[in-house]
Amino acid sequence: MKELAYQFLEGRISRRGFIQTLTALGVSSAGIKGTVSALEAVSPLPSSGREVRGTGGELMVEQMKAAGVQYLFTNAIVVSENLGGSSQFLS
Repeated sequence: MKELAYQFLEGRISRRGFIQTLTALGVSSAGIKGTVSALEAVSPLPSSGREVRGTGGELMVEQMKAAGVQYLFTNAIVVSENLGGSSQFLS
């Protein structure tokens, strides 16, 4: 069952093939629905995604940039596209 789940998560078998195999193994429809839902919730990013590493703040800034946000205001720091993505402390 683990190997079958890995194959589904890695895209080596289709959703339909996964369900057909579970049915052939005698898993109930409720069990199949729960298993598929749980595995789809942890599926890896689509191939169009990109990996970004950094601190929590750096990751948040990358997400905001990807969403088209130009300005991000926090308690003590302003991060702006106009500032070249650097942080400026307010006095």
